[in-house]
Amino acid sequence: MSALALVMYLVSKATYQWEEVVVDDKTIVISSSKGAVLTFARTYTHLFYIEDKQNRRIPKLVFTTPHAKCEIGTFLNEEDKTQLAKHLSNAGVVICKNKWWSE
Repeated sequence: MSALALVMYLVSKATYQWEEVVVDDKTIVISSSKGAVLTFARTYTHLFYIEDKQNRRIPKLVFTTPHAKCEIGTFLNEEDKTQLAKHLSNAGVVICKNKWWSE
C-alpha cells in the first residue's frame, strides 16, 4: 500500500511543474516549481529554438548567454513550446532558430 502511495505522490508532484519567465528592460528571470531562480542580463541573452523534425523530436527552448545555457519548458508539448516562443518574441527576446529555411 505504501508503494502505491509513493508512486501516486511522485506522479502528482511531476504533474504540477511550472516555470515563470519575467522579461523586463535589463533582465530575464526564470523561476521554477523546484525552487530554482536564474537571472540573465537581457542584452547578452537570446532564446535558441531548436527543431529536429527529421527524428520526430519536440523542439527545445534554450536561453543562451556567453557563459550559460538554460532549457525551459521541458515538460511542454510542441504546440505550447511554439506558443511560448511567440510570446517571448513579442516581449522582445531575440529568437534564434537552427532551421531558418522552410522544409
